[in-house]
Amino acid sequence: MNLRYFFALFTAGFGLLVPAVAGLLADPYNSARQYISELGAIGAPMAAGVNFGVFLPTGLLVLITVVWLARTMPRRLVLPVLLLLGVAVGNFGAVLFPCDAGCPAAGTPRQGLHNLLGLVQYGSGAVALIWLGRRASQGWFVAAGIAVMVCLYLMGGPGAAWRGLWQRVAELMLYGSLPLLANGMMRDSIAAGAQSSD
Repeated sequence: MNLRYFFALFTAGFGLLVPAVAGLLADPYNSARQYISELGAIGAPMAAGVNFGVFLPTGLLVLITVVWLARTMPRRLVLPVLLLLGVAVGNFGAVLFPCDAGCPAAGTPRQGLHNLLGLVQYGSGAVALIWLGRRASQGWFVAAGIAVMVCLYLMGGPGAAWRGLWQRVAELMLYGSLPLLANGMMRDSIAAGAQSSD
């Protein structure tokens, strides 16, 4: 294991666990039924702490991790890895454009920008994982990308009552991919898959 792996693992852990802890501390808040962004919504009791203590550092950690990974990937995998920067964009968007109370599909112009950047986060993340998986012959990444797309659909459609649950599954796929990409054995396998698909 190397420093890159541990940094990616820290980024994933921070991105997954710190919002979960914030959700436990918020009252009332239901992690399965509410978006993570609702913790930092306008008027939420913990908004400033969540926006600047969770979303901002998560965005910075993802930015550093993805750029670091992209610099060490085979050339044909650099662009799919860089698409994971959308995860950082979504976190920065939550800081710059906190959602309205309840994080509705329609609301203020700020809410519209918040929703657009959330779509960038999950949409580009899903495309990145699928593209990466196909280019490197890694089925797990393809499945994870499809899972993110399904979760995105469920969050805004038929599964909206459980939107927090679907969001957390999507986050697990996105953040979980970072240490897998940084892991030495996985990187060797990805590089071999990328060469064989040339």
